[in-house]
Amino acid sequence: MAAGTPGDDVRVSVLITSYDHEAFIGQAIEGVLEQRGVGPIELVVGDDCSSDGTRAVIEGYARRHPGRVVPFFPERNMGGGGKALYAELVRRSRGRFIAGMDGDDYWTSPDKLATQLDHLDRTPGCTMVFHNAVRRTDDGSVPDALYNPPDQARTIPYADWFEQNPVASCTPVFRREVLDPLPPWYLELPWGDLPLYLLAAAEGEVHYLPDVMGVYRLHGGGMFSGLSALRQETLDVEFFRGLSGVVPPQHDRYRRRRLAVAEARLAHQLALTGDHQAAADHLAESFRTWPLDVPRLRPGRGELRRVALWLDLHTRSRGRWSRDGGAAR
Repeated sequence: MAAGTPGDDVRVSVLITSYDHEAFIGQAIEGVLEQRGVGPIELVVGDDCSSDGTRAVIEGYARRHPGRVVPFFPERNMGGGGKALYAELVRRSRGRFIAGMDGDDYWTSPDKLATQLDHLDRTPGCTMVFHNAVRRTDDGSVPDALYNPPDQARTIPYADWFEQNPVASCTPVFRREVLDPLPPWYLELPWGDLPLYLLAAAEGEVHYLPDVMGVYRLHGGGMFSGLSALRQETLDVEFFRGLSGVVPPQHDRYRRRRLAVAEARLAHQLALTGDHQAAADHLAESFRTWPLDVPRLRPGRGELRRVALWLDLHTRSRGRWSRDGGAAR
């Protein structure tokens, strides 16, 4: 059967995206090879032209496990922070379900896939299921901690994705129809994980399992953790702006409120650098996007944080601020 053609002979495809993960990729692959009780597994490992020895490690596993480990090595970096590579792996995969992870994370339970696939089989309205994981700092500077708290909700409504993202990226399993094909706008956004969860939430229910079955690794080479706070907030603004026209109309008010929070957080970071004019502009845009006098949709930490940031920036500014967030001239 041709690659990329879904078939009954492959129940689940596992997609691993890697870039400069020589020290980690072996552990990621091993966790997939140890899975049991799920029938045929297709493991596709894509490397986005790493500058270290990642490809050599992947090639070694492909030689030792022919037909079980399928490498994909593009001739040049595909760009987009790994999103283009992921989209290509989705296109090439054949499984009725799709799991995945970055090459620096790994699974710790050989029953991870069996547990999640059983849940999906029993709940046809569920389009994606994820689980708890350990958040681990690679240098040991911070003690291990669980990614999700004990009171994590078991079902995540669409609106809640704009409050916070509760998913460690090594944990979800999707129904294939959620991700294939990925829409063109996916490649245009800064972040690659949350759009996948929004696609799943738009098609059905997203469920959480409290089982701890993976490790989400934090290290200096990580795509997100390696960014400055200013860059992170800038990309957040770009992300929630970019979702305009993508989010279903009945939910767009949640996107706008989250964009307002992102604008305020960016304003705060700009103020810390001393760029008070740019901070004023973004704070004004925050309150134009979601004024304070708009009725609250529901209690949320993001909205409270936005007000706290407004007060902080107001204190830092030498000028006087009007109620809509604009600086008095």
